[in-house]
Amino acid sequence: MKFPSLLHIDTTYQKHNKITRNRKKDIIADFLYEWKSEDDPDDYFEMRESKGYYTLNYQVITHLLSNHHALFNTSYKRKDFMKYIDGYLFPEETFDYMMEKNINANNFLRGQLQNMKILCESLGNKLPLCKDVIEQPTRQLVLYRGFNYNRYKSLLERIPFALAVGSIITTETFLSTSLQELTAINYIYSNPQKPEHNILWKIIVDGDAYDKFNYSFLSKTFHSCDDDIHTLYANDNICCEFLLNIGAKLECIAIDVISDFEGITIKGEYKRDYIISKKIYTQYTFRFVGYDWEYMRNITTNWTKYINYLK
Repeated sequence: MKFPSLLHIDTTYQKHNKITRNRKKDIIADFLYEWKSEDDPDDYFEMRESKGYYTLNYQVITHLLSNHHALFNTSYKRKDFMKYIDGYLFPEETFDYMMEKNINANNFLRGQLQNMKILCESLGNKLPLCKDVIEQPTRQLVLYRGFNYNRYKSLLERIPFALAVGSIITTETFLSTSLQELTAINYIYSNPQKPEHNILWKIIVDGDAYDKFNYSFLSKTFHSCDDDIHTLYANDNICCEFLLNIGAKLECIAIDVISDFEGITIKGEYKRDYIISKKIYTQYTFRFVGYDWEYMRNITTNWTKYINYLK
């Protein structure tokens, strides 16, 4: 199967698919690819000064959505909202930098909420469907997500209460996933190490769901028949990332403890080796069954309200 980069798809450049920030139009793919940036706080806030707006920051956004679920899934009145955010809201490194540089926290939060709203709407409404891009629509699309348990603890601890084979969960944050199982396994982490805290999600998108699963592939063009994991690493394309929107409904179809992964080393000719250590982990297999549009409408309505509170 061939997975073309969003940058090589014509609809990416159509006028109605552009997004607007600070009265500036951006190509949808350029906006989405910001999700992949690994900027430290110094570079990130420097870009804010040069561009006039905050770019996408996956670390801040996933932290907010994972750790402040009640804030975004409850319709707070202004007084209660302002009281809630008068505290420790952001990742530690970001918060410390903002305190040191005297950066206005309310303006920063408003910029993040605006990006979250644009991102949700872009993933939901401005991308082509998989059925219009993938050349073999009868094939399954299989995505993998390995979790850093310590970073996503709040999110992951909310899920098991409702998680069993046959149950359906709704994703509460934007999730980076990979076409490469080994890449996802490399991201599995917990401290202390526990198999139940070492978590891999395997998400199956059946061919008959391509008409409702948007093509959110944020990597270089990838050919599944030609590009093995070694070639992908050599070409700096090992992530093969699909970005999953909030509100995705996933039906659990299997839960397995994987105890036979012995690790692997991918040799780097001109860079360090890509070493994936031996791990015992729990694999949750899901089938994508659609989107919870009501959930998405409710949470984006709350974001809009909070953006107005922060004006």
